[in-house]
Amino acid sequence: MSVRTTVARSGLRQALPLAAILTLNMGMSAIADAVATSGFVVRIGPHQLVWLWMATLLAALVTSGAVGVFIDRAPRGRLVTVLVVASAAAYAALGVLFLLHVAVRAALVLLFILADQQFFLFPVVFWTFANDFYRTAEGKRVFPWIQSGATLGQLLGNVVVGGLAATLAHVRLSPLFMLIAATCGLAAWGVLLRVPRRGGPAPRGQAADAAASGFKVVADYVRNVPVLRGIALTAFSAELAVLLLQYRFLAVLARAGSVTRVEALFALFTGATVALTAALQWLTAGRWLERVGLKRSFGALPGAAGLGAVLALFVPGLGGAGSAQVLTQVVKWGWDAPARAAFQGLLPDERRGRIATFLDSYVATFGSFGACTVLAALLLAAGGSGAAWLAPAYLGAAGLAGGAGMWFSQRVAAVYDQSMLNWRMGSRRRSRVLQALDLDL
Repeated sequence: MSVRTTVARSGLRQALPLAAILTLNMGMSAIADAVATSGFVVRIGPHQLVWLWMATLLAALVTSGAVGVFIDRAPRGRLVTVLVVASAAAYAALGVLFLLHVAVRAALVLLFILADQQFFLFPVVFWTFANDFYRTAEGKRVFPWIQSGATLGQLLGNVVVGGLAATLAHVRLSPLFMLIAATCGLAAWGVLLRVPRRGGPAPRGQAADAAASGFKVVADYVRNVPVLRGIALTAFSAELAVLLLQYRFLAVLARAGSVTRVEALFALFTGATVALTAALQWLTAGRWLERVGLKRSFGALPGAAGLGAVLALFVPGLGGAGSAQVLTQVVKWGWDAPARAAFQGLLPDERRGRIATFLDSYVATFGSFGACTVLAALLLAAGGSGAAWLAPAYLGAAGLAGGAGMWFSQRVAAVYDQSMLNWRMGSRRRSRVLQALDLDL
């Protein structure tokens, strides 16, 4: 047996428990999101979703700051464990409120915010933790397989909610769903206990920047590493466009008819998205990433968003809006997420967590907040959602954001090789050599 085959099988054995953790986490996140979204729309109303999105994004800024402070100063395995156990406990507590039928509206808002924070923050910490196990070349092959665990978890979570809701249509299922979500969290904790700890942040006595502010580290990288700046601008533009397209999909879906028909169509589009994302992750993403190369990988999502805006604008009804939703979500989770995870593997171990938090949480949050700001301004100007010019206006904004993201992705490709020579992108040992060469020049 060759050394390469042995290494590949070893990497796969390490990938299986990591994929299982991601599956369980995304499963409980999908359950919580389904319960929160459906309950909020029915009890409070869909027209309030934009404002709730803004509230969740503001909460994300606060929690991202907290994670950014600790992610490179505490063992990453411990941080993953804390997030998993805390989420399970919170879902169990909210399940008790649903069971007792106490403060249900407030519980739905809290559940929506919690599910959103888990969806955004857990991957940041998880992928920083996973990067401790693989070199960059291994990560490009293995990370699409691990990321497929997220797709599987979303599929299973939605199957559980849809299946039980169809079978037990007259039963109040929110407490049961919260119990299932909490159980998934405890199961993920059990898997985590069997994952060996390795890598992680440098000890305080060995890391000169262990006491430095996370914001200062991020600012230094954004200012001095052009490729990071380009990736951040690309991701911001893409996230803005994707959320605008998601709003269009939900707005069209809400007019589809009865609640049962809406649920059936939502399940159909969600199932198509999950199946196509899994196919992309399992069959092609890893090989394509190696062929295309990281520096040309980041234009896929803004390109898909631009195409989705054209489809949603010129193809009427669910055909256009649904196609745009499926296309952007498949590219986002099947291609863009593994590409960003592979890029983060290039970052120094002692700073990787803070940069990953900036890219995956702060940038995504600001992009989504930009989309909410656009929607809120247009809705206020239209006096509601009935104006004929409203949809073309925000779809046009989505197309412009996608085009801007494509331009930024070209800048990423142009400065990628130069940025890789920056001493900030290397390990401590390599960094000292490159910094000395830079000083000699």
